Amino acid sequence: MKKPVNFRLNPQTVATLTLLSDKEKKSRTEIVENAIEIYSKEQSQKRNRLLQFAGSISNETADDLLKTIYSNRVNKEIPVYL
Repeated sequence: MKKPVNFRLNPQTVATLTLLSDKEKKSRTEIVENAIEIYSKEQSQKRNRLLQFAGSISNETADDLLKTIYSNRVNKEIPVYL
């Protein structure tokens, strides 16, 4: 069940939200939820140190590389912070 949330938006943002809602034929709630999900994924990628340096590889490739690096460490006692 969805929880009601109250927050204030400037008039331009409300107008943009309404236009997107009409164009995509989705509720304003769906638009906001999708925007938050996309923003969250972008922020998560920024925190991924391998992607910051590589920049040109896909998320799947980066994840595979991290798994390979983690599983092939010589000293298994050194923690890896992902």
